[in-house]
Amino acid sequence: MTQGEWMRGCPEGGEQGFLFSLYQTLASDPCPCPYQCGTSAIRKKSDFFALYSDFHEYISNLTSIVRHTCLGCQKCFCLACGESYSQSEKSRPGIGDSDTLFHCGNLQGLILGMGLAIVQSQYDSQSSSTTANAASSDEPEKKKRKLTSSLKSIVPGFISSPVDIDDDDGTGTGKKRGGIGYAGNVKEDMTGQIEAMELQKTRDTTLSALLAAVRNYLPSVRREGGGRASDFLVHPTTLAHIRRRFNVLCSTLLRNDSLSDMSDRSALYSELFAWLETISNHEALASIMGMPIMVIASVKEVVVRKSAGSASSTKERTIVYEGSSGPRELLESIVIQAEAALKGLEGIIKAREAKKDPENMTEEQKRMTTMIKGKKTQNPFDEENEKLLEFCNGILNTSAAIDRSLMEIKGEAFMERMYKSLPRMSAASQSRSTSSAVDDPSQHVTIASNASIAETRATYEAWAAKSRFEYCDLELKDAHGSSSSPPNYKFSYNHDARMLVNSDMPKRSLAIARELAVLTTNLPVAWDSSVFLRVDESRVDVIKALITGPEGTPYENGCYMFDIFLGASYNHTPPLVKYLT
Repeated sequence: MTQGEWMRGCPEGGEQGFLFSLYQTLASDPCPCPYQCGTSAIRKKSDFFALYSDFHEYISNLTSIVRHTCLGCQKCFCLACGESYSQSEKSRPGIGDSDTLFHCGNLQGLILGMGLAIVQSQYDSQSSSTTANAASSDEPEKKKRKLTSSLKSIVPGFISSPVDIDDDDGTGTGKKRGGIGYAGNVKEDMTGQIEAMELQKTRDTTLSALLAAVRNYLPSVRREGGGRASDFLVHPTTLAHIRRRFNVLCSTLLRNDSLSDMSDRSALYSELFAWLETISNHEALASIMGMPIMVIASVKEVVVRKSAGSASSTKERTIVYEGSSGPRELLESIVIQAEAALKGLEGIIKAREAKKDPENMTEEQKRMTTMIKGKKTQNPFDEENEKLLEFCNGILNTSAAIDRSLMEIKGEAFMERMYKSLPRMSAASQSRSTSSAVDDPSQHVTIASNASIAETRATYEAWAAKSRFEYCDLELKDAHGSSSSPPNYKFSYNHDARMLVNSDMPKRSLAIARELAVLTTNLPVAWDSSVFLRVDESRVDVIKALITGPEGTPYENGCYMFDIFLGASYNHTPPLVKYLT
């Protein structure tokens, strides 16, 4: 690895100095024997900065050379820092054969820098490979469409595919078959999608294993067997590597707006959350979670200048960095989705808890439990639901760990400023906030009479982003404020909703949980047209929607309301929708 690659992406002068110093020390400076025998060891760049495709191979090579035996006095010392090893130092659980690599801060900064460089290289390689495969897979389809259109123009009555007609009735009329939607009778070919998912799963497993191997060298005071000296004294280059290498990868992964996709790729994302928790649990590193991530905003044109007294010229390039959302801020939208998914699984969670405590079960729950007894295929809390539940709880735990550490290190004032800067706060963040000044989506928004169109639009879109998805009470109470059993709802499909009270449908609940998670942060919001949803706080299948008509259409400036009910066979059948406006 060259010095430029080692320091790439580091915008701050202080961090650049530490990175430059460590590189020069390990790449070329001789290492005198700490026992003062007069002998010096030669450090080589290839020993410390050789790039391997396999991180374990790099660790193996580093382990073999870092514990150096002096040629003069035959005593051992660390080649990375030039200090002797303590005679009382013993191996600890969880560290194993790599014990020598935890000796000093120089090794800590070196291993994390090289490890994260290997991670970034592998991730970039996977991303470019995915793009190339997608482009190549499109080519046959494009050629097929082009050939089909040409044949249709030349050959009268040409049929592009044998499934385009259905002559089962013997009439020979060429009746068109249906599509692959709810009402269709054609089965979608999922072969390519399944292959792509398996390939993605393999790549995620490989990358997560690499991240786990590198995470072992992160400073951690909670290391099994107790922390080492390097765990408490964090090297300055470690901070630089986390900010400029890990945070960039973290930002890319956390910008995924689909909790369903994250859950399917849980191997990678669970390891990512483990990194975030490990960093947030260290007093010297936790503040990184609340800092903006520095990304390249622009690269200015190359300036060519001739050196004084020389005909040769040098090239200069100015890279401008700007701060983007930090890890904690990016995590907030995922926390909101996780809370929505848990809300969707609430019925099944209650059913599972009730099974553990039969004495506190309601009569309806006892009846449902009796009905499913003896049915071997019936599993009220199947593997997929359990997986999603565990994944969502992991997200909430990571968020809570980060907030707890930031509160201890940065203080309450910092946390309140961070909460206010969030586009929308999760329920967990609202419960941890101690300020009454946190924005409430239900509060009225005031727009000045002399506000410009741009200011008005910005104010509306900011309000709509916070208000587009909310839980509310849609239940109808009697004159005394009491609920009926089963409850009634202010809803067009009240009868259907009452029929499914206390229903136990794991697959349906999983589908609703996944889709609600996406809707919480991805409903379209714009000045011209927006979508708002209100979901009953106790029945996530009872939904009301409002859509504002887009500009330039017959629906412009209109507000159109719908009642939506996710029936018993959802998502194998479409939801029930009634237009109310």
